[in-house]
Amino acid sequence: MQIRKQFRETCKIQTRQYKALKAQILATTSKEEQKTVIKKLKEEQRRKLALLGEQYEQSIAEMLQKQSVNIVQLDLYLPLSCFNTRTHEAYLYLEVYATNLLTFSSVLCFNFRYAWTSHKNWLVIT
Repeated sequence: MQIRKQFRETCKIQTRQYKALKAQILATTSKEEQKTVIKKLKEEQRRKLALLGEQYEQSIAEMLQKQSVNIVQLDLYLPLSCFNTRTHEAYLYLEVYATNLLTFSSVLCFNFRYAWTSHKNWLVIT
């Protein structure tokens, strides 16, 4: 959520800066040149917001990578003969916990991708 908040704030700042720059440039350019200048400014703003979106996506990917647990690296498939009853119960609990972590990670990844898509669509609209 912190990444999303930072992304939104940065988008707002970029938009404010764009509007201020646009007003400043339009005040100093002639009427004939204003359309081309506005087009160039809009293209530049879209490019910067696209870069910002890519950074947002990369930050989310890095966060998910840090949070995910790689089950393959865990040695969960030990022979049951080496367990006593208490250890076996703990092993089963950890196995369920690891499965739940994978499920949570998948849901979290889906939610972030959905949020990214909606932000991406929002950027295209504006």
